[in-house]
Amino acid sequence: MLLRDNLEYLIIHSFKIEISDMLKNVFGVDGKDRYKAKYYEGALFAIAVEWIKNSREESVDEMTDIIYKLVHN
Repeated sequence: MLLRDNLEYLIIHSFKIEISDMLKNVFGVDGKDRYKAKYYEGALFAIAVEWIKNSREESVDEMTDIIYKLVHN
């Protein structure tokens, strides 16, 4: 509903909180490297929004593979 109404900014704050542990554990990014953290936050948020807007056509496993390939290529 928030995405439909173009209110993504309302959910990005909670997304940042949820993603901080993942950034540290998966990508090795901590709060000290704020630009790298912002880069990953923005990229992952944009991918999640696009996935939702596309009616989540891809499975979670497919999205995991897509993101992995983007990050590691």
